[in-house]
Amino acid sequence: MRKRTVLLLPVLLALAACGEPSESDLQSAVKEDLHARATAAGSTSQAVDDLMIVRVAKHECHPFEDGYLCSFTLKMKTPLFATRPVEAERYFVRNSWFGGWRLEDGRVAEGQAAAASPSGSSFSP
Repeated sequence: MRKRTVLLLPVLLALAACGEPSESDLQSAVKEDLHARATAAGSTSQAVDDLMIVRVAKHECHPFEDGYLCSFTLKMKTPLFATRPVEAERYFVRNSWFGGWRLEDGRVAEGQAAAASPSGSSFSP
């Protein structure tokens, strides 16, 4: 039994490393990006974690260059305000084979710019 597990482990790890990002991967990447932007603007890490609730609902992802172009709905909530759901499409790349996903700034497929930043949207990653 132990030999089978050892033999299957590389196959399972390879399968886990391929494919498009999941909804939780998108949520983590978007939250990390928002967190980085907030700390760059002077907020503390703990304040951002304590105050911001981020929800991402994945629609679909398509292979694009060395990552995926994914459309999703973003909802954010803080103690002071909640945003209306924002439709967005962004480019995500894998950090490494086992390092999760990150949102890549400024990389949107040609013809997709309007979909990525709908008029009236306050979402800017």
